[in-house]
Amino acid sequence: MANQKYTYSIQDDFLNHIVATDRLTLEIRASAIVTALDCINTSGDDCDVWFKAVLSGGDETVLDGLIAVHTGAALASDPTPVEISNALIETEAHLPTGRRLNRYSHDFCKKETWYQDSTRVTGETLTDSGNHTLYTPAVSRYWVDVTHGKIFGELDLRATYEPVIKVDTVAKTENSPNLTDGDYSINYATGVVTFNSAQSAQAVVTADYSAAGSSLFKAVAPEGYLWRIGEVKITMSKDIALKDTIFFQLWGNIGAGMQPLSGEEVYQTLDDYLQDAASIDPEFPAPTGDAGTDSWRAIISPRHSMRFSYQWSAVIDLESAYAMEIRCWLENDTPHVGDCGVATFFGRKEEV
Repeated sequence: MANQKYTYSIQDDFLNHIVATDRLTLEIRASAIVTALDCINTSGDDCDVWFKAVLSGGDETVLDGLIAVHTGAALASDPTPVEISNALIETEAHLPTGRRLNRYSHDFCKKETWYQDSTRVTGETLTDSGNHTLYTPAVSRYWVDVTHGKIFGELDLRATYEPVIKVDTVAKTENSPNLTDGDYSINYATGVVTFNSAQSAQAVVTADYSAAGSSLFKAVAPEGYLWRIGEVKITMSKDIALKDTIFFQLWGNIGAGMQPLSGEEVYQTLDDYLQDAASIDPEFPAPTGDAGTDSWRAIISPRHSMRFSYQWSAVIDLESAYAMEIRCWLENDTPHVGDCGVATFFGRKEEV
């Protein structure tokens, strides 16, 4: 199918009679227009906007609206990048161009996995309950858990988010999942630390930990590159019960600080997911083998996955130069009930 040109008068059609082609390109790609943009050229008073195919009537109306409000302001030459504590990003400079690059959200059913918006607490003294084995923090709250297989890629997150428990300034070792091979275990829903054996009555127990924050998750473009997203998969356990509304939205910095670059995609009910999904995977059953002490590696409820393919409409390109990211969050930060609720963003790293 041949490319299609749409010509506008810079003097008559644009708000301030000027065009910033880089900003206009970003505005069009972040809009609801389905057909892929090819390029934008200016010559004299003409601004030619080329698309890969003819626009629908609705898309042409959106384009006219974008042209009418385009300010022509130049993009900031060095926008402030989004700050996010995610050790996975630090390794991406070593990935070859064109290699797959996926993002995995935290679990919207497990508040102890909400690490991105967490707050690091250091040196908090825990209170002895009286038997010298049970120690409690000043505030009962969820601690980020990166040691029990609840977050994909948790090994890369441990240096930043793993709790550190000390007795009289000496660091101790957390038990392996379902074992007592270390010094203590943690209740990640309350922050209570239980030692395998009693400590001295005079022992001072301190904790460094990450207190789970809001449900906000940011799927961020790799620094210095473009991240081309082709598909998003939502995985839910069969026992899930939705307790909140989830939002997805594209954000970025196009010269005026971080701001929304698209409308919100909203899912209130299971039917919302099903009706918007491009495909649904077959059920993955919960294995019935006895895992014993390795039961933390298993699943307790079958999984169902829905796929949302951007390739049916328009591939989403996120450029790190504009700090572009997809944000998803629960409206009231109320976790769903169930074993699993995770989003996976499938894409690849490309040269800008």
